[in-house]
Amino acid sequence: MIGQRLPGGVWRRDRITGGWRYWVTEYRGYSEPGAFRINITAAIRSMTWYPPSGVGMPMSPRLGLQEICRQRELKMVAGLGVSSTPLEYPEDPHIPAYLDQSHDPIWATYSLIAIKQLIHRGWLTSYFLDRGVEIGGVALDFVREARPERLSVMCALNRHEECTGLAWTRRWLLVPQRTPCVCVCGCRSPRRGGGERPGDAAEEVEDLKPNDEVGAITHEEPPNEE
Repeated sequence: MIGQRLPGGVWRRDRITGGWRYWVTEYRGYSEPGAFRINITAAIRSMTWYPPSGVGMPMSPRLGLQEICRQRELKMVAGLGVSSTPLEYPEDPHIPAYLDQSHDPIWATYSLIAIKQLIHRGWLTSYFLDRGVEIGGVALDFVREARPERLSVMCALNRHEECTGLAWTRRWLLVPQRTPCVCVCGCRSPRRGGGERPGDAAEEVEDLKPNDEVGAITHEEPPNEE
């Protein structure tokens, strides 16, 4: 919106379905030119998602994303992603000449990788450009989506094997209660160990807090859609 201050660490924002895409300043040089940003957007659309454990994911992006999760202590991770569309960029010393004079540069091929997290009122997806020698942030997607009533956090994260079969009722109730999870994954089945068991580390009532900061990039909650 014209005249509205952008969050710190952000140079541009675009509307997306259900929320906003914030383009961050960390790797601004790789996203500010329009042609580059179009290619990144196309790579986002072709993202392939894997479980938070990284099972089945190619080793290089998996190790990079797991290190980001570890360093930034990211929580409520629902998936790790890598785009099937490689991104071609001029080698760093050639970018200005390519942009200003349309010279034919030396090209490098990079990958777009991502982390999806469950946050208060929806989802946060962080996108990073993997240049091989280093990884830097390019964009953040904030999408508002209410978690269904009586669906456990673990099932919402597609981490069904970690669900105890129980979910907390909404925290605005005076006395939150645990109730059977409504997911159809089988988490309530006795064969899966569903149901409350002694020593269970069931979901904490405060597992998702409003205004938690996620990752190392400063941001605000997206404004209400107009």
